[in-house]
Amino acid sequence: MPIKQPFTEDGVNAKIAEVYALSNAALNVEADLLEADLAAWMNANFTLTPEQGAYLSDLSTDSISYLSERLAFCFRHRLTIVFSKPVPTSSSYVKWSETKDKTKTRSNASGLFEVSGSFELSIVYEY
Repeated sequence: MPIKQPFTEDGVNAKIAEVYALSNAALNVEADLLEADLAAWMNANFTLTPEQGAYLSDLSTDSISYLSERLAFCFRHRLTIVFSKPVPTSSSYVKWSETKDKTKTRSNASGLFEVSGSFELSIVYEY
């Protein structure tokens, strides 16, 4: 059973370190679980507040698909994932999930596939 972390910057960093410490086979299982059902993986690995759970369940299917695919890809290649979640400065805001995909891939006719870079996921508040 995975150790549940709070969904904070420190908690996400601890979870990424935990996943990246796994063997390749076990890490691929985690990536597959995340890609198949992001909400279930999040609920199994993080202690979400009611607000965070509601936000996750309200994300569009496009958002869920994109995040699931990108995060699973990063897991499989042990890429850096940068997560930021500032504390809101007001109770009146619109919360957004914002990403910056800085991954790079290279392949050649010999079948080599190289991956580098990082993926940034930020929680952004608009007031």
